[in-house]
Amino acid sequence: MKAVVLAGGKGKRIGSEKEGLPKALRLVNGKPMIDYVLKELSFCDEIVIVVGYKKDLVFEHVGTKYSYAVQEEQLGTGHAVKCASEFFEDYDGPVLVTFGDMPLLTKKTYKKVLKAYNDNIKKNDPAACVMLSVMLDDVYLPYGRVIRDENKGYSRIVEDPDCDEQQKKIKEVFFGVMLFNGIKLKNILNRMTNNNAQNEYYLTDLPTLLKKEGEKVVICMINEQDEVYGVNTMEDLDRVESIMRKRGAND
Repeated sequence: MKAVVLAGGKGKRIGSEKEGLPKALRLVNGKPMIDYVLKELSFCDEIVIVVGYKKDLVFEHVGTKYSYAVQEEQLGTGHAVKCASEFFEDYDGPVLVTFGDMPLLTKKTYKKVLKAYNDNIKKNDPAACVMLSVMLDDVYLPYGRVIRDENKGYSRIVEDPDCDEQQKKIKEVFFGVMLFNGIKLKNILNRMTNNNAQNEYYLTDLPTLLKKEGEKVVICMINEQDEVYGVNTMEDLDRVESIMRKRGAND
């Protein structure tokens, strides 16, 4: 499996930019966030890190063990993945997309989505995309809501800014992690549009575009609510550090 780690953000709300650091290097429990992510992805065959703001600091910290793609402009998560497309354009295998600011996700969870992808291949019914979801009690979190069809399968994801009042009440959310077939991902990236409230290219549009083209999209639900918190605000940072301390106490 290849992995694409999105790590090009500034981190304004958590003070990273004021410190002259990219968001991925913000310390969490004494270590840069991206260190936790890369450790849990260490089983992957290749890891591509998408960098942007203060990219040289990421190069210097992480080193030459990894591949890099540069996102010069912040045009959304889908655009960030497109910046890395040269690394999987001819790769007929699994490509995981995850984030450098989600340090609580574990190897076990990443392997669960890979297993779901491989299980569908074994059934001779391969999926172009397997997306992770979770039932969250904290529905106020700004995560995309998972809309299911009449057969309880994938219909679409609605990003939080685009949700109506009823959609905001949905507890099943998408928190950013997807696994694609590399060739199908490369092909569908060119069909993205930015016709939404943020005028950005959303990663969440990709499975819907694939489904419209007749491709199979699978939802893989996990139960580990504590893993899915990203770090966007100081409140998020405090929560993530608290969860990490509890994990350490239980190890």
